[in-house]
Amino acid sequence: MIASHHYSNEFTDQQNQFGKPKSVWLYFGGFIIFSWFLLFINDYLLIDDYLLYDFYGAQLSYERVQSIVESYIKWHWLAYPALIIYYFLKLISISSCLYVGVLLIGWPVSFQKIFKISIIAETLFFLIPIIKIIWFLSLNRNFTLYELYNFHPLSLQSLLGTLNIPSWFDYPFKLLNIFELAYWFVLAYLLRKVSNESLKKTFALVASSYGIALVLFATFVVFLSVTHTT
Repeated sequence: MIASHHYSNEFTDQQNQFGKPKSVWLYFGGFIIFSWFLLFINDYLLIDDYLLYDFYGAQLSYERVQSIVESYIKWHWLAYPALIIYYFLKLISISSCLYVGVLLIGWPVSFQKIFKISIIAETLFFLIPIIKIIWFLSLNRNFTLYELYNFHPLSLQSLLGTLNIPSWFDYPFKLLNIFELAYWFVLAYLLRKVSNESLKKTFALVASSYGIALVLFATFVVFLSVTHTT
């Protein structure tokens, strides 16, 4: 009975930890600041005027390329506030999918807790730009802008190569990667901590809520790509 009471208190503490509103926004703030840091490192160390001129120079006139470079320098700061909007909408969407699943099953988990879980799990994807920065700074210094933007480590796209994939399958092939699979397990593990359910059940919830939404979104992107190219 004592052990059961101790476990119950530990579970309640975990729920309270994930449910504090201030804590949720502190996590989101820290998440955004680190995403800004990675964006700055990427822009400062990897992208320069030469890379832009080299990429656009074969397609456009010098004056047009110069205009593009000047616009990039002038307006690129907008990428930083845009990241806030992008990640907020993404995390709200993922949290909403998971929360609908939680409501349908009847687990006593609040939206705030799920939103915090989504933030923590999303940090896993920071490994991709970190790997990209390390790869192009130390292992492959002679790269093009095309190679930089199409670098998706440990994905099906990187395994097959972009030239061997139809353009409309570009997004789903990027989506099929080790990080996405690990993300599902991290979501399931964190949900287990706040729901007191088994990892098998929480993974099934992730797959049946977020997973289905992700497949539908990828299908929509493919449809738009096919429509655009035909």
